[in-house]
Amino acid sequence: MGVLAQRLPQRQKKSYGLPNLPNYRLGRDIGSACDTVYTNIKEEGMRKEVSIYPNPATDKLYISIVGIKEPLTILLLNTLGQEVARYTLAQEEQEISLANLPKGVYYCRVLGREGVYFAAKVVKE
Repeated sequence: MGVLAQRLPQRQKKSYGLPNLPNYRLGRDIGSACDTVYTNIKEEGMRKEVSIYPNPATDKLYISIVGIKEPLTILLLNTLGQEVARYTLAQEEQEISLANLPKGVYYCRVLGREGVYFAAKVVKE
């Protein structure tokens, strides 16, 4: 066994972690056991308050975004990631009809010029 052990290449120790990037730091949220990545990147022009209600919903869902500055696209996706509905949000509150959708879990994404503005899980009862 001593001869076999000599023939095997020795493994090098590898270190894994976040690269040393000035805009990010890794830390723990107070009250959470999970690590969180914090960023110093400012999100200029992003909205501050988004409300989706009622959740769970039956036939209608309302999305309210305070301080909307551009028309946004609202996508409803099923659990397979397939788009089931698309709306345009040009005012601070939008009513979305869920009447034609079966009961289940959906993902609501609000898209702006620079990508995903907001995302949430929505349940239809």
